[in-house]
Amino acid sequence: MSIEFGKKINQLRTERGMTQATLSEALGVTRALIHAYESGKRNPSYEKLMEIALLFGVSMDWLFGNTDNQSGTPMIDISALNNPQINIVRELVSELKRLNKIANL
Repeated sequence: MSIEFGKKINQLRTERGMTQATLSEALGVTRALIHAYESGKRNPSYEKLMEIALLFGVSMDWLFGNTDNQSGTPMIDISALNNPQINIVRELVSELKRLNKIANL
């Protein structure tokens, strides 16, 4: 991710009339961390990135700069899961991908 990512977060936040403080509260992080995201000094974790995409209703591909299509919906909403549960989901997805590769051989 880059400064481009930070600009997108800033754009989304300001379009919705949010301050850095209100966004930080919604994501459960500090305002300083939001500032660091927006300035390109820090990158969010994968979980926070998912939360940002869900919060603003945009695709992760758009946040990454892989598409110009802002509207996209993440495939699953993990915002209510805790870290151990998120890890279980990741492991399940990895295992399903592995099984699909074997089936397609």
